[in-house]
Amino acid sequence: MTKRQMLAEIDRVLEDEKAYAARLWDQGDIGRAKLALAAIGEVEAALQANGQGLLDELRQRRSEFQSLWDDEDGVGGATFLRVLDLIEAAE
Repeated sequence: MTKRQMLAEIDRVLEDEKAYAARLWDQGDIGRAKLALAAIGEVEAALQANGQGLLDELRQRRSEFQSLWDDEDGVGGATFLRVLDLIEAAE
């Protein structure tokens, strides 16, 4: 998979996650929607930073996310895992 293809796949994953967050919000599950949106924001920030390598940047941001948010059911963590799995599979 080329870097361009991988980034297109990551964009597709983030769009899926944004749609999920919107459904949660519409269903009144605001807390879980905020977790999903926070994780999406962190992944997008990692894509922009990409200085030390995307995989390392994502792992660092995931660690920070986990220390800041009480994500008991893994709503936000799932976003990170989907993107990390995609990148690891491409390597």
